[in-house]
Amino acid sequence: MKRSMLKRTQFLDNDVNIKDILVNDDELNKKVQYALANNRWLLMVVVGTKPDFYKQYSLLYYAQKYDVPVILATTGQHYDEVLGYGLKEFNMQPTLDLMVRGDLLQKATEMLYKVGSFGKWLKKKYPKLTVLPIPHGDTLSAAIVSAAWFLATRQGVGQNEAGLRGMSPKFFAEDNLYEKLVKNDIDIVDFFEKQWHDDWFVVRNEPYPEQWDTFVSGAGAAYLYAPHKINRIHLLNEGYPEESIKVVGNSVVDAIKLAPKPKHSIFDIYPVLEKYDNWVRVDIHRRGNLVESRFK
Repeated sequence: MKRSMLKRTQFLDNDVNIKDILVNDDELNKKVQYALANNRWLLMVVVGTKPDFYKQYSLLYYAQKYDVPVILATTGQHYDEVLGYGLKEFNMQPTLDLMVRGDLLQKATEMLYKVGSFGKWLKKKYPKLTVLPIPHGDTLSAAIVSAAWFLATRQGVGQNEAGLRGMSPKFFAEDNLYEKLVKNDIDIVDFFEKQWHDDWFVVRNEPYPEQWDTFVSGAGAAYLYAPHKINRIHLLNEGYPEESIKVVGNSVVDAIKLAPKPKHSIFDIYPVLEKYDNWVRVDIHRRGNLVESRFK
């Protein structure tokens, strides 16, 4: 990610004191003035972790295509070459980098203060400007940006990929299921068949912390952009007003269409795979799957 246009900034007045935020002042002022001059809202697309870069890129792409004023804010928590590669791949240039660091608690605390303070600063400096932050999914930034913006401005965000709810087949709640799996003391065909045909239920605390993140984000959202009708059903069941929910499709589909085509295939990178007819790629995906019993 190029940071040549970003500089370390302090927002200082009687109400706001935030340090250590990287801001492209020229880009921010340009987009704010354009929004004010044309009586438009300013979208603030927020990215935090690796999946955000890919799933949020289409918002930037189409906002720019249809001349909608938009800025990009990153929490800065995925700043290394591997986890932050999506920014480079799509040439996404943040207007704002919060530079948060640390474990979940430290990142959440820092993000809450910086996002809220930035919102207060914008509201005071540009009282006629409407800013709509759009965080994504069930990541920490989805929860904290939503909470911070609501507490600082009394306004809701737009949650992209809203209504995600952990679900599980009922038999997964059976006693000692994981122990039976580890000991191979279970009919494996029956195990898979039940996943297809058993009744499912919503799990409010799994996966951790993603389920908490998406519930909190939705609670502070004025607009809920659901990827699928089942997500809309979840939100309606939880009491969200129907007019605030829009089913917009899966955000990763646009990313697949817009992503630069790879120069090398998986077989170029890992030629040993061509020696085998049968192989499986496993996506561990999230920290909760690395609990010993679940991983085994």
